[in-house]
Amino acid sequence: MNTDKFRALWAKLRDPDYRKAFVGATVKRTVPFQITAIRRRRGWSQGELAKRAGLTQGAISRAEDPDYGNLTFNTVIRIANGLDLAFVGRFVPYSEFLKWYSALSEESASDVPCFDSEDARIALGETVSEPQHTIRQATEQPSSAWETGMSGLFQKKLRSPYAAEFAVKSLEQPATQESGNLAAGIGLLEDAYETFRRTQQQGNLPN
Repeated sequence: MNTDKFRALWAKLRDPDYRKAFVGATVKRTVPFQITAIRRRRGWSQGELAKRAGLTQGAISRAEDPDYGNLTFNTVIRIANGLDLAFVGRFVPYSEFLKWYSALSEESASDVPCFDSEDARIALGETVSEPQHTIRQATEQPSSAWETGMSGLFQKKLRSPYAAEFAVKSLEQPATQESGNLAAGIGLLEDAYETFRRTQQQGNLPN
């Protein structure tokens, strides 16, 4: 994320309500998004992942649904074991969160080698490093017909006094998860925030 983009979004995060909504929506979307991205990259069905994780296909389906909202650490850890990956949940400062979010894409989310793959490289004396994926920045233009269409829809909906709430809820939808560029949501939320604040200043919403 370039410096100007970072500072602009950082200014929005000074609003506690915006901050909570932004991070909450992101967390709810990104874990299901990555599970789906990794599974598809490996060419597995939900049933195959369920078998490897010791879960039911229904459990995997719910875990990949960003609207489910009740995903537990126990389930995530079992899915991680099924994928032969480590799952790290940790608290970070907002600056690190923004840098991570801006680099998130379907490619970066799915480019995670399993233990056996890394172990084979280490056995050959190779150096295990960060995946060599192409990071898509938040400043890129929409990369799909869906994103282009949604941008137009948001332009209409953002005139609503409840634009911020609309943006957050819309970005939680499965279609957003499928777009492959979650970072594009930053711009939409920024626009929503500006509309929301202007409406507050006009006295149409409580502060």
